[in-house]
Amino acid sequence: MKRILIVDDNKDVRDVISLFLSCELRECAVLTADNGMKAIETMESQPVDLILTDLNMPVVNGYQLIEYVKRNLPSAPVLGMTAVCTPD
Repeated sequence: MKRILIVDDNKDVRDVISLFLSCELRECAVLTADNGMKAIETMESQPVDLILTDLNMPVVNGYQLIEYVKRNLPSAPVLGMTAVCTPD
């Protein structure tokens, strides 16, 4: 079974994405974490096939999480998302 990890510090966002993916992709397990450190702990304890991460989070942010994935799980695709609009 494929595993999708959703990482977002906003519980409502996590829950909505998790519910949607669970309903649409019944053959996939949907895991969640509320920050990058918990996501890393999850990835160290079980394989993950896709990571959807917020970029702006406390503890370990999405950019740091992407760097971790690139070094440790280079074949796992990562989708970064954010609600913050800045010129950067």
